[in-house]
Amino acid sequence: MTPEQRTAAEVLSDTMSWRKISKHLGVPKSTVSDYLRKVQKKNAEGDFPKILFIDVEVQGSLNISFPRFKAFISPSAVLKEPYLLTFASNWAHEPEEKVLVKGLDDYSAFEDNCQNDILLVEELWELLDQADVVIAHNNSFDRGQINSRFAYYGIDPPSDYKTICTLKALKQYFKLPANSLDAATKYFELERKLSHEGISLWVDCFKGDVEAFKKLKEYNHGDIPTLRQLYYKVLPFIKNHPNLAVYYGDDKVRCNNCGGVDMKLTSDYAYTNLSKFHTYRCGGCGATKRTRKNLRGKGEMDSTLMNIV
Repeated sequence: MTPEQRTAAEVLSDTMSWRKISKHLGVPKSTVSDYLRKVQKKNAEGDFPKILFIDVEVQGSLNISFPRFKAFISPSAVLKEPYLLTFASNWAHEPEEKVLVKGLDDYSAFEDNCQNDILLVEELWELLDQADVVIAHNNSFDRGQINSRFAYYGIDPPSDYKTICTLKALKQYFKLPANSLDAATKYFELERKLSHEGISLWVDCFKGDVEAFKKLKEYNHGDIPTLRQLYYKVLPFIKNHPNLAVYYGDDKVRCNNCGGVDMKLTSDYAYTNLSKFHTYRCGGCGATKRTRKNLRGKGEMDSTLMNIV
């Protein structure tokens, strides 16, 4: 965006949704939303949720096995347990292209032991310790692998953070033909992630091949823009999203999902079995939210019957 477009976006954000601003200025919505999110965070004087997109690549186990089909691997046949090879990360308040990628070959310990991930694990811990919310695809795998390495090295858990799993969101709110990151990217016609040659790349990394690590880091890097775009695509549908509004140090009406202030009161209402509430739609991410104040009076509440269960 040019300086003139940025100024116009800030002015128009008081009266227009981010989608309309992007059409008016002729720039992608993601560009507008990324810039206005940074403006909102700056205006909040540092009180904003620190959201981290993360993806890790993990080495597989090294085993001795006689059969190759449906083989049962006993613990005594495991020569090397999984460890981290690379990680890629990106802060939501920074540009999509500002991705941090690290691999074992980036650290001094690599020359002595190409399978020593302690320094990589420690740097990853520093990132997670700063985060309020962490977003990953198949978060149970990534977080489980990361925590396993923390515990292995006797490292205390990082400061508490909320997690959002885009894989879980796809399964819960959508019915795609497949739910992998690559499949979801193709379905929603997002930026495609890079491909790789398969298990041979992991074998070469196990051997300490620097060129293999370079390829793996490029592949890992490509996952982050894809993950970020997928997250913003499914964001308005996530009902149990961590409430980002509470991280801001103000009393503005904000969207729970994205923290934006472009909230428009709708003519619709939200209902429970007993109560009725006003609803808002976020002009930033598109999510709908309800107020906390019940619109039904005492008389209406007293005359409402309940189901017998």
